[in-house]
Amino acid sequence: MFAWSQVALGLLLLHVFWLVFFLVGSLTLGRTTPGQTDRGPSGALTELVTASAAGIAITGLFGFIAAATGIFTPWSLLALIVALAILAHLRGVRVLGGDFWRDRAAVIAGAFRWPSAFVYVLGLAIAVPAVLPDISFDPNMVHLPYAYEWAQAHRLTVDPNFRFPYYTMNWQL
Repeated sequence: MFAWSQVALGLLLLHVFWLVFFLVGSLTLGRTTPGQTDRGPSGALTELVTASAAGIAITGLFGFIAAATGIFTPWSLLALIVALAILAHLRGVRVLGGDFWRDRAAVIAGAFRWPSAFVYVLGLAIAVPAVLPDISFDPNMVHLPYAYEWAQAHRLTVDPNFRFPYYTMNWQL
């Protein structure tokens, strides 16, 4: 029972983060005229994927720059939100208006037809092992303490006792 609650919690968090990435990408790349629902299913799916990918890229780049400069705090996340709100306002997007949110919901609903829904369900099935709690050795056990240390220090730190402290893939953590 505990494992299934972890799966449900993990999938819920996965969807929350995906929605955040989609909204960040929508604020940066989204349409400037609300209410454009004349896009077809392929246009909605394209917009959903590109906005989500752009949101992941923007959030990841911001997180890396904030960690590299030592300002990785909740205040820096607030600064990102304010910057995105200013960008959206300059582009004429009214985030607080209902048209923006109706258009975002129309994009999500328009993107889910049976082929994309099949891929989505298949992706959920593949994601289950990723959100289950650890039951044995995890190959990332070596890297997770460093990610925790970086989060506690609000910047990237170097452990001179680590065998490869400047391993190029560490920045992704």
